[in-house]
Amino acid sequence: CRRVSVRSFAEFIDEADLISFNNWTMLAAMNDCWEHILSDVLPLMKASAPEKKLFFDLADPQKRSTSDLREALALIIRFQEAGFQTTLGLNLREARQALDAMGERSENLTLEALVRALGERLDIHCVVVHPRECAACVVNGTYSVVQGPFCAAPKLTTGAGDNFNAGFTFGMIWGFSAEQCLLCGTAASGYYVRNGCSADIEALGAFLRDWSEDRLES
Repeated sequence: CRRVSVRSFAEFIDEADLISFNNWTMLAAMNDCWEHILSDVLPLMKASAPEKKLFFDLADPQKRSTSDLREALALIIRFQEAGFQTTLGLNLREARQALDAMGERSENLTLEALVRALGERLDIHCVVVHPRECAACVVNGTYSVVQGPFCAAPKLTTGAGDNFNAGFTFGMIWGFSAEQCLLCGTAASGYYVRNGCSADIEALGAFLRDWSEDRLES
């Protein structure tokens, strides 16, 4: 609040197409920040919340307590209830941890069952889960899945999930279908692990074409 006033924060949200909250695990006070954003910032917004896309990335919640995680998920639900198009992005392990924290056993669930269960419990616009070999999401109750461009000998894996999120949210901003958003996410991640750097728009398009024409090296 000393660096950015509450009113300025509301103006930033008014001007944004996408608002993303990342690295919840390592920011110990994030739940408190979200609580204050909900109670103090959102009432000052002039734009309509349903016009805004909101993305959450928890980033390895096993480092935090179950009660912290449960509180974070409850706050994410409140952002949806405030009108935002709210999306939660998770890798497979994080998805199981989230469902377990909400009192349901994730053990032995298929990917589709896991994603659907999270979608039902959270009741937000979108839940997306990205294992290494594919990616799946539920958007307003509809399940979609795409197989990813698996790479057996990746150059770099740290950051692959962040690049998936970047590709997926790129699709969100442009109004792509759920399947197209998943393709953008898996392509962004697939490019990154092969090249050790993030794709720009031209590189992402070329990668998608090579993938569709079966010209990628795995």
